[in-house]
This record gives sequence, C-alpha cells and structure tokens, in this order.
Amino acid sequence: MIRNNTFEDIRSKANKVRTIDLGTLLQHFGCSKDLQDKAKWHTPQGVISVNGQKFMNWTQNTGGGGVIDLIIHLMKIGFKDAVLWLCDKFSFPSIPRKPNRPHIPKRILKLPQ
Repeated sequence: MIRNNTFEDIRSKANKVRTIDLGTLLQHFGCSKDLQDKAKWHTPQGVISVNGQKFMNWTQNTGGGGVIDLIIHLMKIGFKDAVLWLCDKFSFPSIPRKPNRPHIPKRILKLPQ
C-alpha cells in the first residue's frame, strides 16, 4: 500500500525516528569516534560532541537536539526529507493506525413540553 506523506504520516514517522541513538547514526555515516574523548566524533562537517540527544559541532559553532536535527545538519536537508531519509535507512516495527471513525453527529436532547 502506497501512503502519501501527509502531516500525520510525517509526524508519526518523526516520532519513530526520534528513538535512534545519535552515536548509531554517526556510525552509520562512517564517522569516527575520538580515541581520547568518548563524546567526540570526527565527521565530514567537523568535530561533533554528543551528550545524550544533544550535539555540538565545534568546527561550525552550531548544535542541536535529536537525530532529526543531526541529519539536517550533516546532510543540509529539510525536516521532512530528514525524517523520510531516516525511515528509509532504519527499520521500525509497524504500528497499526487507528481506523478513521465516521463522524456521528451528536444527538440533541429534546425535553417534552
């Protein structure tokens, strides 16, 4: 089934990819971990320090939070493209969507006269 990338689809995908560890992503990119400083990574964009879900690129004096921000930084792409790229490169268990329920108008209480 081909799905459009609606706002809700992108939001759902973004929530899934936010669980990716920044170190795992940097390894996927072939970045090398510094031998002296376990928080520091050497990347094509410069030296990046990672602390949990936060990162700081000391070479470019910029940082961010989370895997989506890191992809935006490393690949120079937008939010939607970053989310779709992450979904394509990392697998996630399928989460069934709730079926859309038809709109049922509310009944208005009418009291007898």
